[in-house]
Amino acid sequence: MLVHFVQDDLTQAKGGPYPHISPVGAYDSARRRVLIFDVDREWYEPYWVPDRALLKAMAHPTTTFGRGGVIWVGRNPKKMQ
Repeated sequence: MLVHFVQDDLTQAKGGPYPHISPVGAYDSARRRVLIFDVDREWYEPYWVPDRALLKAMAHPTTTFGRGGVIWVGRNPKKMQ
């Protein structure tokens, strides 16, 4: 699962908005938080964010890319035959 979101909504980086795509590593349903495997490794290690904060960052519109969203990546073995 990949998420498209405004990165600075979650990281408080200055100068945004920064549209960003990174994979989700895990979801902790008990604490309602999402582990983001940020691909911007020069600046960020993986980090946990509240699920509501991620949804808000995904809904944040940007001039160039609009709102974010979710991309499901997978394989359908029946179609691979």
